[in-house]
Parts: sequence; C-alpha cells; structure tokens
Amino acid sequence: MRFITIGLLGGEFVVIVHAEESENATRIISMRKATKYEETIFFKAFGN
Repeated sequence: MRFITIGLLGGEFVVIVHAEESENATRIISMRKATKYEETIFFKAFGN
C-alpha cells in the first residue's frame, strides 16, 4: 500500500510518496517540493 504525506522537512513543505515494506521498514518512492495548493490543503487540515 502506498501513502502520500505532506509535511515540513528542513523548513520546506514536501510531498513524500512511501510504502510500508514491513513492520520495521518504510520505502521512500519519491519526494518533491509541495505546491502552493498542497500547502493550502495542509493548513486547512492542521491549521497554522
């Protein structure tokens, strides 16, 4: 199963696509800088 996560990394908003390989391992599939729209989604969900 793949997951998409939006969050802060080093002061920058990023989007990370990842999959759980096992109980103790997560595989990063891709990571990129978040768009302004994705940042808006983040703030609507979690506030300032």
